[in-house]
Amino acid sequence: MIVKKNPSIGILIVGHRDYPNDLGVEFAIKAANELKQRGVSVEFNSKALTSAVDASKEANSLAKKDIDGVIVFLGTWIESSTALAAIRMIEHLPFAIWGFPMFINDRGKYDSTGSLVSFAVLKGALDRVKYRYKAILGPVGDQITVEKAVSFSLAASVWNRLRQTRIGLVGYTSMSMYPGNFDHLLLRRHIGPEVVHFDIYSIIERTKKIKDVDCISLIDALNNKAKVSNRINKSDLFICIKMFLALKQIVEDHKLDAVNVKCQYELSQEFGMTACLPISLMAEEGIVAACEGDIIITTSMVIFNYFTDQKIFYGDIVDIKDNVIWLSSCGAAPFSLADRSKDVFINNFDSFFEDLRGYKKAEPSLREVNPFRGLMNSFVLKPGELTVGCLIEGVGEYKFIAVRGLGLESELRQEFFPGIEIEIQGDMDRFIDNIPSQHFTFCYGDMIDPLKDLCGILGIEFLQF
Repeated sequence: MIVKKNPSIGILIVGHRDYPNDLGVEFAIKAANELKQRGVSVEFNSKALTSAVDASKEANSLAKKDIDGVIVFLGTWIESSTALAAIRMIEHLPFAIWGFPMFINDRGKYDSTGSLVSFAVLKGALDRVKYRYKAILGPVGDQITVEKAVSFSLAASVWNRLRQTRIGLVGYTSMSMYPGNFDHLLLRRHIGPEVVHFDIYSIIERTKKIKDVDCISLIDALNNKAKVSNRINKSDLFICIKMFLALKQIVEDHKLDAVNVKCQYELSQEFGMTACLPISLMAEEGIVAACEGDIIITTSMVIFNYFTDQKIFYGDIVDIKDNVIWLSSCGAAPFSLADRSKDVFINNFDSFFEDLRGYKKAEPSLREVNPFRGLMNSFVLKPGELTVGCLIEGVGEYKFIAVRGLGLESELRQEFFPGIEIEIQGDMDRFIDNIPSQHFTFCYGDMIDPLKDLCGILGIEFLQF
């Protein structure tokens, strides 16, 4: 299981023996301090590398440290061979090149170290041989430029963590949701996570072995998170908590960072208890948790979680009106994301179907037997600035679709189901044209630039609307 940490970036200062390397180093130190102030751990030797031999040696030493990526800082004009000698030693890691334009010196005059010129010549060389890298050009103290470096650092950290990630899959893709299917090996190779598979039998058998006494304190704690509907049988509450403890055992035994449980139809019909509440409780434990066997959306949730350290929700697009989409799940939602200005309930599917039969009692075709059973969270998610998106798996290729959004004050879907209405701040027609499935996830805040940088590192297409 991965221990969450701040990004760790190495900096290599490249220069030229005939140019003002003291100024180049001064700017590099300032850049390093800017990153540190934003929570980025920095590894570097404040020495300008002016020969290919020194650059190769220093880069090789840096690559052996626990870093997520490297910024090649162009302090002065350089010989491309010097920079490339360093890059060859760290090219297996995400890397960026950072050059800066002319500046005003101590005498109030425009001055230059030749950094921008070296940026242009090195960029041309790297593009010619198709390196994947981040190009940063701008003054060291400029906030937009610094944010580009921070964005790259975050993306490099997420890339590194994805390679170590273990996602548990209990069951398989539910109800023929083809877009949720995935190629295990391609996901591992091109995106990063390993997927560890378990049968539904495993969670059912573990659930049966949990004792009632082990659930009492958790049930008491649950009452502090939400109001438990008086229409819920106490025995159902015990089964739900036992399933959560069983799932927690699987996560701990196999050192998982995320988990997805197939609910339909083995749990929801045959066993008689959905995994909505157990999944929601797993999210509160800091484990990314999803359902319906959709590993692609689970990986998307992991990515958002790694960027923000937030609890992550996902749901179906159940409605679209103008520029507003309604994202809602069957019943799973992290309690931490609840809009506490409204009621936060734990309900059950029996109540929903009973109310539905009462509302549609004139329709004889409505089933008298509930299609599925279990407990659900009945609350809406808090409003705020969002980034909405998901990973897409094609035929041997991946893309990521993302858009900025604004979470609105919302109501329960059909008076029971959790979710949130989101105003899409982009081209809605293009968004609809590129919808890859019904499942989308989001995080709070604007993560568009780091997502774009991550896609650049992974070598996959980024679609923004």
